[in-house]
Amino acid sequence: MKISGIISVTVSLLAASIAQTPDDYVMDDCIKCQSVKCILSKMTVEEKITQKMIPEFRSWSVGSCGATSSVTVMNSEIASFLAKYKFGGAILFAPNTPQTQQTLVLVDDIQQANLQTNKIPLLITIDQEGGAVTRLGQGTMLPGNMAVGATRNPNYAFQTGQVIGEELSALGINTDHSPDADINTNPLNPVINVRSFGSDTSL
Repeated sequence: MKISGIISVTVSLLAASIAQTPDDYVMDDCIKCQSVKCILSKMTVEEKITQKMIPEFRSWSVGSCGATSSVTVMNSEIASFLAKYKFGGAILFAPNTPQTQQTLVLVDDIQQANLQTNKIPLLITIDQEGGAVTRLGQGTMLPGNMAVGATRNPNYAFQTGQVIGEELSALGINTDHSPDADINTNPLNPVINVRSFGSDTSL
């Protein structure tokens, strides 16, 4: 009875030692104490490089010769890609976010694929500015920066940011490349234009 107990304990300890390495324990401690220096010290050069990368998955062709289609749900190839490279984040575009529930599931699936091998959660990013640049298919429709700038009311700008932030947060999107802080020095510029608050730097 005593021998079988010793064997059982020994097997359990061996299983535990196989499941995690000392490096795993150290990284877990780094994550718990949220020490950036500690986390960096445990990362390889490749991991440090890929942490600076934020890929997009607007469309995808499953297999080598398949037709591309918008990525609205996770597929096994993207999941493997995320698990392999340990990126710093992923950026979403309008083709990825046509519906609220679908976007919520996609964002969670992206994070879960990453967490298979990466203990650092992803930055899930998007350009949700309102107006001309609105990526979410469903949500509050807002007038955009130039319309807000024309009111010269900073409270409207604050409320716009608050609405966008709350809606993105509810979807698990934690980073917004907004608002556009460009000055509209060239009204004919098709890229900035109404995305700017205006041509007046005092705004």
